[in-house]
Amino acid sequence: GPLVTNLFEEYYNQNCLNDLVIYDGIKDILDDFKNDFKFCIATNANSNAAKKMLSHLEIDRYFSTILGYNDVAKPKPNPDMVNVLLDKYNTKKEKTKLIGDSNKDIAAAKKAGIEGILVNWGFSDHKEDALKTVCELRKKIENEFLKA
Repeated sequence: GPLVTNLFEEYYNQNCLNDLVIYDGIKDILDDFKNDFKFCIATNANSNAAKKMLSHLEIDRYFSTILGYNDVAKPKPNPDMVNVLLDKYNTKKEKTKLIGDSNKDIAAAKKAGIEGILVNWGFSDHKEDALKTVCELRKKIENEFLKA
């Protein structure tokens, strides 16, 4: 219940920066495409912890909005976060992509009516159709997203 959540959040807040690294090639993607896309974060973590981590990695400036489970009624796989971002930026669904490392991410994307891209790094080891490397993600952005 709430006590467990509070204890976890306290621990997480104190330890979320330990061993925190950015995957090779991600910073380059943010740099190279920052003028082509608006980048946002929709995480089932607390948005304050997420901001702290992004700031520690010195990439917070790339993201125009950082939403956490605490900012919406229901976390992913519910589409609340995605819908907040779609409304906020009044963006076309076909121009919006969600890149995530869990099935909850892809489910939230589907429920919101946008494309979900599953990646196989982070806390994941997906057997299904997932991008395996950051290089594959870059190719997809260059070949598909920029043409869209």
